[in-house]
Amino acid sequence: MDKEKLKLKIDAHVIQQLGAELISGPEIALLELIKNSHDADASFCYIEVDTNHVEVIDHVEVIDGKEVRTPITYKGKISIRDDGHGMDRERINRSWLTVSYSEKKKLKKIIQ
Repeated sequence: MDKEKLKLKIDAHVIQQLGAELISGPEIALLELIKNSHDADASFCYIEVDTNHVEVIDHVEVIDGKEVRTPITYKGKISIRDDGHGMDRERINRSWLTVSYSEKKKLKKIIQ
């Protein structure tokens, strides 16, 4: 298995992305996830909304050189499942972990 660390990168296009194409709320975020299923050539997209789910996660920050853990409770969960082609580790690292990266944007430049 590939042990290279995954890295979050921010593309210079992020300023335009944040201004013009900002996801303005949960409804738009959900729509984007559904569109991703379509883009992955999925033949189905199942969405499950569980309003009873509760999960506690430790928020960790360093204050005055000491690690401080604060539990944060999250309520609700949305699960999305499809049969799209998905992404391998390299594609996740190259595109999904780069804010504002767009393969479509890259293809448009090649076509022009």
